[in-house]
Amino acid sequence: TTRMQALIAALDEAGMRSRTGSGHAIVYCSTRKKTESVAAELASAGFSAGHYHAGRTALARERAMTAFSVGRTRILVATSAFGMGVDYPDVRLLVHFQAPGSLEAYYQEAGRAGRDGLPARCVLMFGAADLVTQRKLHDRGGASAQERCEAALAAVERYATHVECRQQQLCAHFTGIGDHAPCALCDACRGTCVQ
Repeated sequence: TTRMQALIAALDEAGMRSRTGSGHAIVYCSTRKKTESVAAELASAGFSAGHYHAGRTALARERAMTAFSVGRTRILVATSAFGMGVDYPDVRLLVHFQAPGSLEAYYQEAGRAGRDGLPARCVLMFGAADLVTQRKLHDRGGASAQERCEAALAAVERYATHVECRQQQLCAHFTGIGDHAPCALCDACRGTCVQ
């Protein structure tokens, strides 16, 4: 698919095809099934990729985490179950293969890239199907829960589709103030947005 081709291109650009080298990549997916299929496609394309989600046994999760930690796999495809308390300083690429359910989730997960202060890249892949997936995942609770879900998804859609500085959008979302300086680093600032 086009999304898989874009993922492979981003991983190649980050130098992740080699089994050795510096840096790691994390690819977030919204569902366990998608996590497994993306990891399998990456492996068949020649990448050293593992997968992690809460549906795996504790031993399988531990093995996937260890392989990633020691560099046997440089790419980990995961659901949001991977990440709390995880601190890898050398994540050079972080990809949301499917858009998350909120900008808060996106910001938290994207913040795992480049913790060593060296350049890192975050990529958000977005399509209308991602919103459908998120609605299914959050199809619990009453009307107020649904309203919160819809508001969160609208914010994600705005962030993904508006061609304006990503940092300005995030700052405005979290502070309610829209006068932040452009970052000059994101795809919108550089004029490289892919719609």
